[in-house]
Amino acid sequence: FQVVEGAGDVRLERFGDEEIVLRAAAGAHGKLRLNISYFSRWHVYRDGGKVLLERRPSPGIWGGLWCFPEKKILPGKGKVLPVIEHGFTHFRLRIRPLLHEVKAQRRGIWIDIDDALAAAIPAPVKKLLQDLQRNATPRIRAPR
Repeated sequence: FQVVEGAGDVRLERFGDEEIVLRAAAGAHGKLRLNISYFSRWHVYRDGGKVLLERRPSPGIWGGLWCFPEKKILPGKGKVLPVIEHGFTHFRLRIRPLLHEVKAQRRGIWIDIDDALAAAIPAPVKKLLQDLQRNATPRIRAPR
């Protein structure tokens, strides 16, 4: 955060999943600019032209839409893909996808990429699916 108008010290007192608490020093005044970013991990499981998707819980962000799993549900190590950024009204979402090349299993919903693109999916999922469709091997970067 930064003080954009005014003067005084402001410190971060607590940062949690659902709450950010700032404490201003006595006599501090003015306006703060708070830029919030949320980092999410997507596990992109692909078997040729099929991907594993999960329906997001409702209510919540993208409730009822189909997305990649946020938790690892199948064994194996993934390859790091470029970060995807998506802006909401009050925060930026930075998604860190991992591509897992696996054999489709009975767990989850496996769907052809073409069919997934026609399903109820958020814009960042669509962007990544289009990239997977265009490139047999998407732009992969070395892990940090």
